[in-house]
Amino acid sequence: MRTAPRVQVLSSAARTSAPAAVVFSGPTHYRGVRLLLNISAASGTGGLKVIVRAREGGAVADLNTGGSAQTTTGLKVYEIYPDAAAAAAGVVDAVSRQLPDEYEVAVTHADGSSYTYSLVMEKLL
Repeated sequence: MRTAPRVQVLSSAARTSAPAAVVFSGPTHYRGVRLLLNISAASGTGGLKVIVRAREGGAVADLNTGGSAQTTTGLKVYEIYPDAAAAAAGVVDAVSRQLPDEYEVAVTHADGSSYTYSLVMEKLL
């Protein structure tokens, strides 16, 4: 699996609520994505999940569960790609499926506690 240049989805910042989902659209030759959530400060409660949603005509549907809520600092990896291996080691959530032409990426917060994090995406060929 090869990757295209990384895309900064969310710059590092302290947040107490979920930022707006970031939408990606247009036909592409990318088959999947790897998302890198880098948590540099964590409250230890609530937790964060990265969710990718398919979009069509204003409706959305989750493509992944986001794995378990992340409450500690460190790099967390999420993958959506055909034939993706099961989540293990640093991969929190892995789903074997093709990426749709229009999708959005969101970080959800389980409560109002503060987390500092950034999110980067690698598009997988």
